[in-house]
Amino acid sequence: MKKNLIAFGLVLIMLCSCMVVAYAMPTEHDVTYYYVDTSNHGSLNLRQAASTDADVMAQIPYGTQIMIYDYAPGDKWALCAYDQYEGYVMTRYLNGNRPSGRASSSATSSTSTSVGSESAEYKRMEAAYYYAAVRPSTPSGYVHMRWAPSKKEPVIRDFYDGQVLKVLYQDQNWCQVYDEATGVSGWMMRHFLIYAGEAQATAYTIGTIVTE
Repeated sequence: MKKNLIAFGLVLIMLCSCMVVAYAMPTEHDVTYYYVDTSNHGSLNLRQAASTDADVMAQIPYGTQIMIYDYAPGDKWALCAYDQYEGYVMTRYLNGNRPSGRASSSATSSTSTSVGSESAEYKRMEAAYYYAAVRPSTPSGYVHMRWAPSKKEPVIRDFYDGQVLKVLYQDQNWCQVYDEATGVSGWMMRHFLIYAGEAQATAYTIGTIVTE
C-alpha cells in the first residue's frame, strides 16, 4: 500500500511539473497590434529582412493597423504581418494608438490605390505602357524614385544605370514607374529614362498583378 502511495505521488509530481513547463513555454509568436505613424503621413516600407538594404515587399499606408510579432521596447525592427506578407518594419514608425490625420496624397498615389490607376490628382498624366532603362547623368550615378512627381517628395529608393522599369503614366516631366523585380512603384523624372521596348497594359495592386 505504501509503495502504491509513493508511486502515485511521483506520478502526480511529474504531471504537475509538465503542466508548469507547458504553461511557462512561450507561444510561437507574441502577437500585438500597432498603427503605422510616420511623421509625413507617408507609407511605411515592409522589408524582407531587418535592414534598410533589404527588398521592399509592400508599402503600408499611414494609419493602417498591423499585426506585430515579438516586439520589445528598444527593438529597431519588428516582424509583422500585412496583407499576405510577413516582413520587417522599423519600430520608430509604430504607435500603439491610432494616429490622427489622413495619409498624404503622395502615399495614396502609390500604395492604397492600385498602382497605375488614374486618380483625380494626376489626371494630367497619360497612360504609357513601355519599358525604360534608367540613365543617370553619369554612368556611376543613380536616379531617385520618389513618392510623387515632385523633387520635394521623399525618395523611395535609387536606381542605377541600365536598370529597367515599366512606365505606367507620364507627362512632359515625370513618369510613374514600376519595378517588376521588387513590386515597388513611384515617380521618376522623364529625362532620366530611355525607351527600352513595348510593354503590356497591366493593372497592379500590392503583391498582385492582374492582366487586363
